[in-house]
Amino acid sequence: MTNDKSESLLRIVAAMVTAIAMALPVGALSFSVGNYKYYTTSDTEVTVDGFSASAPSGKNYVDFPGMVTYGGKTYYVKTVGSYAFAYNPNIEEAVIPFGVTEIEENAFDGCTSLDAVRLPGTMRRLQSD
Repeated sequence: MTNDKSESLLRIVAAMVTAIAMALPVGALSFSVGNYKYYTTSDTEVTVDGFSASAPSGKNYVDFPGMVTYGGKTYYVKTVGSYAFAYNPNIEEAVIPFGVTEIEENAFDGCTSLDAVRLPGTMRRLQSD
């Protein structure tokens, strides 16, 4: 492997290990609805945490809804989680829905094809690494 490929692979592995090591908040419920994974941050709010296993391979855009229903309960999506879509070379566009107020650090890190991100007027915090 060339140094560039080795370095890229190490970055991806490091990001995956970091994402796995990051614990969900105590008592958080983790679930998937449609093409996306979420975890609860309160009784009424969730963080989107990436694509679900049922998402089509090679999905090239992020377009999760502003509200999701799971187990008969409706939750408002308020945050895009840390490393949620990181290192996905297929993503070209992200449309963040109205109601989302924060994008955590490295949410789209390493998305080399990402050309456009549409942010809602509700956005209050965009974290960097």
